[in-house]
Amino acid sequence: MSRLNLDDYQIGAVLGVGTVGTIYAAIEKATGNHVAIKRLHPSVSRDPLIGARFRREMMILQRLRHPNVIGYYGGGEDSDGNLFYIMELVEGGSFRDLLASNGGLSWQVVVSAASQICSALQCAHNHGIIHRDLKPGNLFLTRDGMIKLGDFGIARDV
Repeated sequence: MSRLNLDDYQIGAVLGVGTVGTIYAAIEKATGNHVAIKRLHPSVSRDPLIGARFRREMMILQRLRHPNVIGYYGGGEDSDGNLFYIMELVEGGSFRDLLASNGGLSWQVVVSAASQICSALQCAHNHGIIHRDLKPGNLFLTRDGMIKLGDFGIARDV
């Protein structure tokens, strides 16, 4: 786990809230790069089991370098001892959003999506990782339509 300082980032809008954490849009002050930050809720940050799972998620993402997997940039603890990590910001919404807005998809879109998802899962499996939470809400779309697999919170090493 690298030592990053949240003071180096301008924290923006909340992108999502889950059971154990919140994801924020952010800008790295030194470079102007747009990123996403996943931070454990303070109420669960001291729980050793949740902390271990969050650290495992960071280690898994650090190992996976693939065009269809969310990019991981590093992680650490904030000044209050809450765990966080910095990841690629994907600004095109989720596959769940796409399905809800379109109702149905062309066979070409489905084939492309399936190919990209299988490629991401193959990368994970090649590293001995099983995602265990594959669903449209964990598939993120870039503005040009590329799919990025995210949320490795309950993934397991095999």
